[in-house]
Amino acid sequence: MRIRLGEALSGLCVQYLGQAGLWVSLLWFVSEFVKFPIPVWVYVLGAVCNTFVLIGVFTAEYHRLFYTSMEILTDGMYDRIKAGRGVLWYVHFIHLDLVIFTILLLCFVRYKKSAPLQKKRILYIAVGLGVLEGTLFLKRFGLFGSYNPIVVAMTFCMFCMMIAMVRYHYFGSLHAAVDNAFNHGNEGLIILDREYTVIFVNHKMDELFPNIRRDSSIGSYAKICRLMEGEEHLLHIGDSVYELRMEDIIEHGEKNGSMLWFVDQTQQVLTMQKLKEADEAKTQFLMRVSHELRTPMNTMLGMNEMIWRESGEDWIKGYAKEVSGAGEHMMSLIDEILDASRLESGTLTVERKPYLLCAVLERAKELMCPQAQKKGLAFSVEDKENVAAGNRALLSDAAHLLQVIVNLLSNAVKYTDSGFVCLRVETRNEQGSRWLLLSVCDSGIGIQKQELTRIFENFGRGSNTGGMGLGLAIVKQLTEAMDG
Repeated sequence: MRIRLGEALSGLCVQYLGQAGLWVSLLWFVSEFVKFPIPVWVYVLGAVCNTFVLIGVFTAEYHRLFYTSMEILTDGMYDRIKAGRGVLWYVHFIHLDLVIFTILLLCFVRYKKSAPLQKKRILYIAVGLGVLEGTLFLKRFGLFGSYNPIVVAMTFCMFCMMIAMVRYHYFGSLHAAVDNAFNHGNEGLIILDREYTVIFVNHKMDELFPNIRRDSSIGSYAKICRLMEGEEHLLHIGDSVYELRMEDIIEHGEKNGSMLWFVDQTQQVLTMQKLKEADEAKTQFLMRVSHELRTPMNTMLGMNEMIWRESGEDWIKGYAKEVSGAGEHMMSLIDEILDASRLESGTLTVERKPYLLCAVLERAKELMCPQAQKKGLAFSVEDKENVAAGNRALLSDAAHLLQVIVNLLSNAVKYTDSGFVCLRVETRNEQGSRWLLLSVCDSGIGIQKQELTRIFENFGRGSNTGGMGLGLAIVKQLTEAMDG
């Protein structure tokens, strides 16, 4: 009997040895699972209790602190040990109850705040632990007699946890992302859970933000929050520039976390700065060239005018007329380049002064009527609402308004071979304000539908047109500069 009792006691020792590590590990796992940190002193206290219990179990045959009595029973389905309960036995099971109740409480607290998928996981864990605690409770009140169903209950509990983790992919996308994240290279990475708690930081991110810690809230880091909220677009650290790119971690159709990638854009930013400088240099060059060309062009056109006036030969006058036409076209191209350069560089100034609309329309008519008559076109100005009538002054930049009108009319005359060109003046009420609406209609070649989206781009001209393609781009920019 002594030998059989020793063998049975050895089996109990192995059972308690497994339980000692199991409960501390289970408490740690569930606290991580529900994102509820447990103080270190709780684990230390549990380790101390388990140490005393294990010492008491392994030396139980020499004292009565764990078992007050022990005997082997052979009257049932199998031989079993019947033991009296000592002080350390109660310490062990009180500790066990506290751990289980703590885990159930953690599950209950986190259940209401969790996503549906996480709720299913928590429910399985709670059911398994509930069955285990119920079995312990019934065992204490003698329902199972000398039989011990605790191992069966623990097996069921572990089975429920396996379902929670495997069936609902706890180690799926969210934790696989941690395992597979790149820890090398120039890209920093932070992985957040659903509550925006940091669960992973790679080596590069440790270099960029040495103070970032696991289990902390991302809201503690103001620079990163400003990037996430769009208040800032780039992160400057030393001589390097990083761009934040956010990706959601989707699991079973639900957002279960986020990945924050900090991509090194230093070289790209330097390239953009160089391109911007080159673009500014190009703009300044065009402005200077345009200014420099105007003087010799005016001189040539002036001398050509003198030749046309003083020559008595018709064939010489014909040549002078051709030179005059080509020169005027060159001057218009130079003016377009100059205006576009000013608009691009921001040096074009827009005034807001009172002006008479009738004077602007009359000047536009004076400039455009000769061109229309040369091509045999009917030119007209329609003001059915009498907007320009009287001496009522409007507030804007008259010179630039005239430039907009002339540019539109020039296009109309240029691409109309027969028929009419009409400038219409009307008003429109929008959002409580009265707007001046100027439109140009003609019977010309029109614009193909697929090219309509490009007509306001610099150098974006139609396939069947000539010119530099700056006229409408200038019209658009001038109109917007005048709040139109």
